[in-house]
Amino acid sequence: MGGWQIDCHHLSNGKRVITQRSFVDVIGMKRGGKKLGYRLGQLLDNPVLNSRNIKELSFVVQNPISFKMQNGPTDCGYEADILVEYCKAILEARRAGAIVGDAANRYARSCESFIIACAKTGIMALIDEATGYAEEKDKDEYRRLFTHFIREEIRDWEKEFPDQFFDLLYRLYNLKPTSKNGHPQFFGKLIRHYVYRPLAVSNGAILELLDEKNPVVYSAGGRKHKMHQYLTQEIGVPALRQHLWQVIGIGNSVNGRLAFDRAFRNAFPQIGDQRELDI
Repeated sequence: MGGWQIDCHHLSNGKRVITQRSFVDVIGMKRGGKKLGYRLGQLLDNPVLNSRNIKELSFVVQNPISFKMQNGPTDCGYEADILVEYCKAILEARRAGAIVGDAANRYARSCESFIIACAKTGIMALIDEATGYAEEKDKDEYRRLFTHFIREEIRDWEKEFPDQFFDLLYRLYNLKPTSKNGHPQFFGKLIRHYVYRPLAVSNGAILELLDEKNPVVYSAGGRKHKMHQYLTQEIGVPALRQHLWQVIGIGNSVNGRLAFDRAFRNAFPQIGDQRELDI
């Protein structure tokens, strides 16, 4: 994943864990020594980082989970979302000026790369696939896996959808742009289907969360804000950007709407039914 070989396990109590060795590999630390947790905690030991969450995170990384594998040996590691939270904390420390020295800045760059890699796939979905976790997920649990993508409040508006994406939609539907200030209303359905429903392999979970944050409030079907204004800057927005360019790449490789839909279903087989696109 993103250039890392990550050792992950699904425990009998439902926890998804990443081994401590893989954890430090992602951060860019050397594995040597027995005090890996202490070294991880040290990075967060700075007066600038005095929030309760940071202190709790420092305690967690210094006290890894011990577990026994089916073939006998024991190992230690952390719940998968701790790695994401740790990387976010290191990036927060860098913004606050608390990351000093070549090694610490190298760790921060590695954390940034990992956050982007997570955004491309969804760390929980990836581990479930890698470990063969076939048990049907509870819908609420699955939604919780993607809460890191969603903000409580809206971001300031920024253009996130590149012109090439809308050029693709106009080409697929044999249309020409008629206005510089807007696009056909049915493009909203296309964006829901091709962008937000498959985003980060969430199978619609992210879209449901966004619908709750940004409901339809106008009689014509409009919403107060753009959906992407509720995506987090650290995870949600990079995932959106990567996905948009993937869709554009698929579109540029085919001719016509039917060929695009086939290629899109091959790339995102979990997306399922296309009936919502009966326009």
